[in-house]
Amino acid sequence: MKEIILFLLLAANFIACKQNTNSIDKKTEKEEFTVTNSEKEEFTVTNSEKEEFTVTNSEKEEFTVTNSEKEEFTVTNSEKEEFTVTNSKKEISFDDLEEVLLPFCIKGSYVKDDLYYVDIDKFLGFHKLKKSLNKEVNALFHKGTIDFLTYKDNPFYELIPYRQNEFDTPPFATKKIQISDSITSILYAYIIEDGEPRVELQTFDKQGNYIDSIILYYRLADECSGERTFCIDKNFKIKIQTEFGCTAIEKDDEDFNFEQTDTFKITETGKIVKQ
Repeated sequence: MKEIILFLLLAANFIACKQNTNSIDKKTEKEEFTVTNSEKEEFTVTNSEKEEFTVTNSEKEEFTVTNSEKEEFTVTNSEKEEFTVTNSKKEISFDDLEEVLLPFCIKGSYVKDDLYYVDIDKFLGFHKLKKSLNKEVNALFHKGTIDFLTYKDNPFYELIPYRQNEFDTPPFATKKIQISDSITSILYAYIIEDGEPRVELQTFDKQGNYIDSIILYYRLADECSGERTFCIDKNFKIKIQTEFGCTAIEKDDEDFNFEQTDTFKITETGKIVKQ
């Protein structure tokens, strides 16, 4: 019996020691900072994008950290002990991208240059767009956007998500739309291997975290032809017109034509919502 009591006491003492670690006042969002004090104690705090939050270390010393959007700064507690705070994820700069003047549209136009379908510079030049060489922003592109129109909508043609296959061009950022201080929309352009140029809109937060995306524009000229055009107004509403047609080859076949208009809105949080 004594051995059992001794074992329980040792176990309780071990748990208490494990719990005597750095305590953190965690908030709801996930902006993380690493804090190191002069005793080389290192621990993490998480705030909710507030300018002020509280950290308590294992010695129960409480001090306040004020973040003025600097990536690294120093605070001093009441005992004059210095702590260095470093933001673990830096903000992404979209400053070199030209901002879109709204309303902004890409409408249907007659294209006579075949290079439009295979040369990214010809495609962008036709629409007075220019690709960004900012590798950091280009690398943010989120692959695999699923189109809002499905096989049930148009059984003759379904947009394949971009996967950057061997003959696809890389995606390039072209312009930005500033939704708010913390949300940015980027217009990306690319051409997939079967000669189909596209424009895709993707939204990100300050740290470059992907939020949402939508394929705004594409053009196809083959046995069947298709085109999607769009307009974005000053309220971030997006009107998208999709047209697709196939001419009958055999005598008994019928022509196929598909037309649809869809409306979406970019919300304050960066989500793209169907209206």
